[in-house]
Amino acid sequence: MKKSFVLALFFGLMGLLACDNATSPQEKRSNNGGAPQPDIDALYDMKCGICHGREGNLMVGGAPDLSKSTLDLQGRIQIITYGKNTMPPQKDLLSADQIEGLAKYIEKFRSN
Repeated sequence: MKKSFVLALFFGLMGLLACDNATSPQEKRSNNGGAPQPDIDALYDMKCGICHGREGNLMVGGAPDLSKSTLDLQGRIQIITYGKNTMPPQKDLLSADQIEGLAKYIEKFRSN
């Protein structure tokens, strides 16, 4: 393939992914048709799943096993917000609602 075609294809796909609409991975319309709400499952996959894995126990790059976490909700919010070790802070990238949603979402990984 020619380099210009590959570049055009790449930038075309990036443009589609960058479109701001309610069906992006981070948002979906609320049931009452109001403002978009964060889709926490997709947000976890995009922001956390790379290191923590779909089940919270992948542990790539030193990421802790979330199924063995003993942190309370506020502790999880703090780490997501400000980062820790190799995990970057999300305070400038995610809203407070998204951060709290992720902190609540990862509770499902805890071992019983």
